[in-house]
Amino acid sequence: MDKNLIECATCGYPLTKDERTGLTEVNGKMHKPWVGLTEDEISSVSTECFYDDRYIARAIDFAKGIEAKLREKNT
Repeated sequence: MDKNLIECATCGYPLTKDERTGLTEVNGKMHKPWVGLTEDEISSVSTECFYDDRYIARAIDFAKGIEAKLREKNT
């Protein structure tokens, strides 16, 4: 493969420099950067899942813990 091209981690397609804009190189392959959930997004989902507002703060901590573990496993 041309040294100016880097493989997409998702589809394997060789990407040019312009096509790589906004992506991050990891182990010689291009990836989208991690985008986590905001506290508002987590709260929105939490209110749909829990009937009592006392649990929302704990749900935010729980969701952040899950995101951290996913980030660890996928980087």
